[in-house]
Amino acid sequence: MTLTHGTPCIKGTLEEMTAITHQIGLQMNEYDKHRHNGKKVKAIELMGKKYEKVESFKYLGSVMTSLSDIETEVKSKIAVGNKCYYALEPILKRRSISQSIKIRLYKTII
Repeated sequence: MTLTHGTPCIKGTLEEMTAITHQIGLQMNEYDKHRHNGKKVKAIELMGKKYEKVESFKYLGSVMTSLSDIETEVKSKIAVGNKCYYALEPILKRRSISQSIKIRLYKTII
């Protein structure tokens, strides 16, 4: 199922997810109006509880969007790679570490 389906499809999926999560002892977080400092946020009501409707969220390291576009995911992956590279940069610039170790570090982490 893609996220571009309408609200009825999302409600059906949320009902299934709620039932499954309760079976294994988990619970889904409800919409919290205090978290948004009074900003108006769209919410979906399901079984008497409200869930926030968002344009995108991160799930298992991937960015899921309401438009199911790959561009956002690619940009996210590039940003994470850049973050890792610049965190490693001081190590990669050291002359005391051999080039082969630097290459292995780069390939492993990035």
